[in-house]
Amino acid sequence: LDLEIAKSKAIGTESKKRLSAAQKALDAQLKLGEDADQKTIKKLKDQIKEENNTILNQRRERSAIIAEDRVKKEEEQQKELDKQKQHNEKIAKANADAAKKAADAAKKFAEDRLNAQRTIADLEIALIKDDSEREIATINEKYVRRMQDLQKNESLTAQEKTRLGELYRDWE
Repeated sequence: LDLEIAKSKAIGTESKKRLSAAQKALDAQLKLGEDADQKTIKKLKDQIKEENNTILNQRRERSAIIAEDRVKKEEEQQKELDKQKQHNEKIAKANADAAKKAADAAKKFAEDRLNAQRTIADLEIALIKDDSEREIATINEKYVRRMQDLQKNESLTAQEKTRLGELYRDWE
């Protein structure tokens, strides 16, 4: 980039020098008046026009080079931002997956503990020798389990949970 701009500036500088020399030569020819060579004057005017065009073209070229470089840098920045965004999305997804996995594991752990408690209670009830006491303990355990399950049921509204709780209490 710097080399291209330096090259363009060098070409522009050389054109300015040739322009200055051609302008001085034209001024000298015009001072001669009628003795001036018309072919030389025409050549000098054409050269001045060419040098002005060259200078203008070099300015435009430098502007285009700078604009192109700016666009490239913006594209690179956008690519970097896109890469960073993708990276952040991957991290967020990994975190969400890990949180879900942890929540599932905690739920499974709690479920396993509840099942273990219920198995222990069932075995303790089965060991009761008196039939009527065993029957009462079984009914009480069913009521406790229904109430626990009712409170854990997320698909029911609060009103439904309240009504079912009342019905379970009346039923017992």
